[in-house]
Amino acid sequence: MAYGRPVALPVGSPDLPEDPPHLGRLAAELRRYRLRYGAPAPSPAQRLDDRVRSHRARLRFIDEQMVELAAERRRLAQEIAGYEKGLALVLRTEIERLRERHGEAWSPVAIRAYRVWQLDGGRMRGARTVWPDPWLVAECARGGGRAEVPHSDGRCGPPGCGIYAAKHPELLLKGFAMAWDGAMGLVELTGKVVEHTDGYRGQRAGVVALGLVGGGRWLTTDDPAVIAAAFHDPAQTLVRWGQHDRSPRAPWARITEYLIEREASTWTSESSSG
Repeated sequence: MAYGRPVALPVGSPDLPEDPPHLGRLAAELRRYRLRYGAPAPSPAQRLDDRVRSHRARLRFIDEQMVELAAERRRLAQEIAGYEKGLALVLRTEIERLRERHGEAWSPVAIRAYRVWQLDGGRMRGARTVWPDPWLVAECARGGGRAEVPHSDGRCGPPGCGIYAAKHPELLLKGFAMAWDGAMGLVELTGKVVEHTDGYRGQRAGVVALGLVGGGRWLTTDDPAVIAAAFHDPAQTLVRWGQHDRSPRAPWARITEYLIEREASTWTSESSSG
């Protein structure tokens, strides 16, 4: 008399909940009855048991593969992270090499330098354009996109595009008689910056300190509100905040000294805080 194989007890899987405990009890009870009375094989229970065994074996195989794949994934992720660090280092090295070759700089802090403006019809005019506000973003007349301005590959100029600023205020006053109406400011250059012997060409500029002369008055300020007012209406700004000058030359000497002090105090403050 054939009694058949014993019915498989449930096998746990991390992906499926355990079978109810009563299945084990039922399987054991069926084995007792088959041993006591005999039963044709295979019975319906045996066929289902075979499927349970097959499926659970497949689940164990899948679980083992998932463990191996998870370990492989962690290994690949670690290798990718290492490769990315190496790639970033190589890219930065190549970028710095090209920047040094063409005189470009991308500073983590703003580069401070000096520029002048002329009073023209109640507006502040730079070398090429009127500044309606104390900040400006450079554009290239020959195009090429703002992200690459100022160009350093010879595609424009001379003179090349960008916002020009000098390394020292005295460089700006060489061609003037020190008795003209205008303004001189300390500006922060940000974004792409190209360095030259006496100054810079920047992508963006913002005025952080200003000296203004006109109508027999002059003023110096680093107040953002007063600086903005000076670019919107320099004459009224001088009337409201300016003081009379006794000598047409004296204000420019004081403005130059004031702006140099503002630059020096900024670097001293940054060094102390660092």
